[in-house]
Amino acid sequence: MERAYRFWCCKQVWFLYRGLFSFITVLLIYFTLKHQSDSFNTTAFENKFFQLISYHRSNIENWIYRTPDSKSEQREKGQRVFIKIHREILYAAEELIPFLSNNKIEDLLNRQEIQKLNNNKVIEERGIDKLELQRFNIAYLIVLFGVGKEGRRVLERFLLRKYDNQFVTKILDYFQSIPAKWDNDKARIEKNLHYKYFGGHQHRLGHYFRNLYQAVNYVNDYTAFQGNYKLKYNYIKTYRAQFSTYEQSVFFFNSLSDIGQTWELGAEVSEINKMLITKYNLIKNIPAEFILDVDLRKFYPDVEYEGEEKTKHKEKLEKKYT
Repeated sequence: MERAYRFWCCKQVWFLYRGLFSFITVLLIYFTLKHQSDSFNTTAFENKFFQLISYHRSNIENWIYRTPDSKSEQREKGQRVFIKIHREILYAAEELIPFLSNNKIEDLLNRQEIQKLNNNKVIEERGIDKLELQRFNIAYLIVLFGVGKEGRRVLERFLLRKYDNQFVTKILDYFQSIPAKWDNDKARIEKNLHYKYFGGHQHRLGHYFRNLYQAVNYVNDYTAFQGNYKLKYNYIKTYRAQFSTYEQSVFFFNSLSDIGQTWELGAEVSEINKMLITKYNLIKNIPAEFILDVDLRKFYPDVEYEGEEKTKHKEKLEKKYT
């Protein structure tokens, strides 16, 4: 009887060890497959990510631009085109001052747009100057689309949705009258047939910003990286390293415009993971005095600018980022 009992106990122990061994085997297989899956996901992700970076570089390298601010046939190539675009935006913004100085926001925008602007909690909480925001919006759109025959039509469609008709006509007539410095044919200028100073960059910047937005969102939304903000930040940091200072400046103005507010200013206050400029410090490398008379911190107070300390609010945000 005792012998039979011992045999039964040994049998139970054997079953227990066999079950435990099977469980460990399954566990090892699971972790092996998970590691292989993670490795595969990371490889697939990085292949596409670095392909996007490569495309970003090659796209800019192909740019050639005959600049309007020179009397000779001066052409800029590659990233140096951003220097010219940056200066054109500042020039346009400065030229708009007389058109806005004696106006209130209510004089420029229709009721629907005023209500929309007032309901924007991000703009309200940051205390962004709404008139200044309109100046930069219009300046950027003028530089983007240009005021040539086709560009003006597109601009009018954009601007007349929100601004007063007479105001739009007045500013577009003015900007259209400015010739490129290398076109000094008075007869052509009098007939408005001259080459325009603001010829537009839609064929460059439109494609450029679509690719950039796709790349940043690809990292931000990648399923396997959810909850790992540090990892995602490091990938975006690698991408950001491709940007020149002038490139970041043009990006800054794009983000203030009607077609660029999806980067941050158009998000809900609670949607911190959709505020991509602050989350990934996308304009981190613009020096404090680089854009004259423009304080970047008024628009993006929690970006960790180079050489400056992180804000207390940014520290809190980083704990909530996914």
